[in-house]
Amino acid sequence: MNNLIKNQLKIKQKVNCAVSFHAIKSQAMALLFSGEKSDIVIGRLEKLFLMNPVLIRKNRKVPRKKRSTRHQVNCLKRKRKIIF
Repeated sequence: MNNLIKNQLKIKQKVNCAVSFHAIKSQAMALLFSGEKSDIVIGRLEKLFLMNPVLIRKNRKVPRKKRSTRHQVNCLKRKRKIIF
C-alpha cells in the first residue's frame, strides 16, 4: 500500500475534467441561489476535485487517425447526439 502511494507521488497528477465539469454543473445552483456561504460550496468542490485525480504519464501520446471532411460532416449531421 505504501509503495502505491509513493508511486503516485512520483507521477504528476491533474484534476479529472469530467468529474470537475459535472461537480461544477451540479453545484452551480447551490453556489448561486442558496443561502450557503460561497466558501463552503467552494470547499466541497475542491474536495470533489481531489477525490479522483488523473495521472499524467510521460510519452503516452497516441497518434490519432485523421478523418476525412466527409466523415466528420456525416458524424455531426447523423450520429452525434448533443446532450446538455
